[in-house]
Amino acid sequence: MSKNNTPTRPAQKMFRVIEQFLSINLSRQEFCQQHGIRYSTLHWWLSQYRRHNGQSQQRYPYGYSCNTWWSDIQEILIL
Repeated sequence: MSKNNTPTRPAQKMFRVIEQFLSINLSRQEFCQQHGIRYSTLHWWLSQYRRHNGQSQQRYPYGYSCNTWWSDIQEILIL
């Protein structure tokens, strides 16, 4: 991002990819496979897109925080 919060050209290009991802009904993994994008790349640009647009980060079910959610999942997997 530039200092005045205007996306750079690479960011503009990836934001268009993110908007395409958000407009279709595919999982992140499916979208990445179909478009030849690494999962981590899509994830990073999605966070940048949300930050740029003033959207909050990923929400977890039932108001969990990331750490609480992950702890509960680990506990379930151990059982």
